[in-house]
Amino acid sequence: MKKNTKKEKTPVEINFENTQDIEPAGEKAKTAHGFLLPIFKKIFDTKKGKETINGVKLKEEFGTMLTYVFNKLLTEKEVNDIKSEFGAAGIRILDFSPQGMTISKDYLTLVLTFWLNNQQKSGVVVTF
Repeated sequence: MKKNTKKEKTPVEINFENTQDIEPAGEKAKTAHGFLLPIFKKIFDTKKGKETINGVKLKEEFGTMLTYVFNKLLTEKEVNDIKSEFGAAGIRILDFSPQGMTISKDYLTLVLTFWLNNQQKSGVVVTF
């Protein structure tokens, strides 16, 4: 009898798979998405051979808010990696804690609230 070696999916992975990826519509949302998405992808996308596995989806744009979901648990390590990438990209960090940060790029100030160590869903809410 063959042993089932298929790994059971976590709630975070299931939430990610069930999320429809959208494109932002508003001008400020497009601007924010333009510099946030490459940084999030750098942290959460993974390589499997020559294939890149998407690790980030824009779930929702609601007025002055964007919601991103990630494919794995968000811990302080990823938050610190995001902070480092923001610094390297010339994005000013105005305030920081592991649960969130306020950043500024050009004329746009954003507040990021992370779903830190959440076993059900992984992501960040961005308001501007």
